[in-house]
Amino acid sequence: MNMEIDTCAKSEQRTAADAILIRLRQAGVRYLFANAGTDFASIVESMAGEESDAMVEPVLVPHEAVAVAMAHGYTMVTGEPQAVMVHVSVGTANALCAVMNASRLEIPMIFMAG
Repeated sequence: MNMEIDTCAKSEQRTAADAILIRLRQAGVRYLFANAGTDFASIVESMAGEESDAMVEPVLVPHEAVAVAMAHGYTMVTGEPQAVMVHVSVGTANALCAVMNASRLEIPMIFMAG
């Protein structure tokens, strides 16, 4: 896995959100299944400003448990790890049972709450 981030790809400096999204893609994550809350503004801004394959592609999902289930299913079909992004406390609680299901089957998934 390439551990370098090209800071010259955009005219301005890369942000921490850019780095997260690029690292996810470098780790083999193709999609970020998201039910984002108020604390993910920088992630959303980075996704909106990037027009390359360097970052993960967002998939907006109306419920947190469904987002985890979609990532889980995608991984089962492709074998590729995926990532999920949900809102803080309530979003994490809504996703909990689906996260437990994925964990029991040892599904490679990055779960972010904020």
